[in-house]
Amino acid sequence: MNMATDRGIDDARTLILKSKIAPRFNKRIFILDELHQITPQAREALLKPLEEPPNDTIWILCTTEPEKLTKTILGRCLQIKVTPPTKKEMVSFLKKISREEGVKVTEERLPALKYIAESSMGHTRNALQMLEAFVNIITAKPKITSIELEKMLVVSTGGDLDE
Repeated sequence: MNMATDRGIDDARTLILKSKIAPRFNKRIFILDELHQITPQAREALLKPLEEPPNDTIWILCTTEPEKLTKTILGRCLQIKVTPPTKKEMVSFLKKISREEGVKVTEERLPALKYIAESSMGHTRNALQMLEAFVNIITAKPKITSIELEKMLVVSTGGDLDE
């Protein structure tokens, strides 16, 4: 649930009610994104279910600004800081996805993956979209040179070679 848009007390109450209904499967998971944007009233309403969640409910609270959350909420959570992957990790990830999709990554195509990793600036979703463009390009034109490929990637992803 995007708490930037569903941020009020009524939205929090609706979540709390839903958390009390028996799940269809073993567990119910609520993922609250941008939690730092909820109203103070909604924040207060969520304290009890966070402190004593039903056994079949898991709350995942996401924020880019944990300093805006109260100490009470932070104290009730296991905090996991997620950092963007390094360029090397991203290239490795892109190679793995390519192999799983049946795309052969040769030494000649490796610079394109490095370009994608660099251009995505640590955003995996962007890297996957760029990888899809890369695969579409090499599928359409298998004998493409590295320079042509990089230029086509720049155009298809809206990038800039000089960045």
